[in-house]
Amino acid sequence: MKIHGATLELITPFSSTTNSFISVFVTRQNDTYIVTDGGWIQNQVYGVTLDLKNDPFNRLFQYYCTQYRILHVDQRGTVYYYKKTTDKRLIPNLVYDLSNFIAAIISGSAIQFTDLQEKQATERFSREANAYLSSFIPSNKIKHNSSFTDSNDYKSIKFNSVIISSPERLSLVSYVTGSSINYFISSLTKACTNFDIVNDSSYKSYIDKKIVVINDQAQGYAKNKMYKYLEQIQTKTGRPNINWSERESLKVLLS
Repeated sequence: MKIHGATLELITPFSSTTNSFISVFVTRQNDTYIVTDGGWIQNQVYGVTLDLKNDPFNRLFQYYCTQYRILHVDQRGTVYYYKKTTDKRLIPNLVYDLSNFIAAIISGSAIQFTDLQEKQATERFSREANAYLSSFIPSNKIKHNSSFTDSNDYKSIKFNSVIISSPERLSLVSYVTGSSINYFISSLTKACTNFDIVNDSSYKSYIDKKIVVINDQAQGYAKNKMYKYLEQIQTKTGRPNINWSERESLKVLLS
């Protein structure tokens, strides 16, 4: 163990498949004992990043959160996972639960849930699209991979680019791509769901433009096989989709 001021770090015998031993941190606030991960998961101390946008991993993550009844709080951009009790006799139980949880999700994050070709193609298109938008939109007016609000209720609903149109107005941009038809349709469906959530939220009046950028140069693009999906997402955004091959129109729309 190590003492950090009023916090006790317990270096446990639990380990992940990434060869990391798990530490948890015990502190006391009034009559409550709190056991946390110390923000180590968020800060990638264990050498991995939690890809909560990946649906299979997110389901695994939510399962372990429920199984071990893990709570979380966001403090100044760092997420802390924790359990708490007013009975100090239960501290070992909390340490056991949280250590198991951390070991499980760190090990799970090392699993390749997504086809490598798809992952690389998606990341490459995101970089290209981000760079293109940033070429004509000032850096203080654009955020990439960001939510449309700071509300905890919507923090997991992220858009590829969020553009500040005015002090109280935003434009939301989703990129749709895929290395196969199935992946492309999955990308379309996710974008459609995100815009559904925005349209049903109390923040919808603050949204200036909702834009979908379609990578019509991707291997998985087949307009004749997905036109119904393409039509459906247009009903959510209220405007035609923008094909990547015609991306110059984005300058007119967003400048």
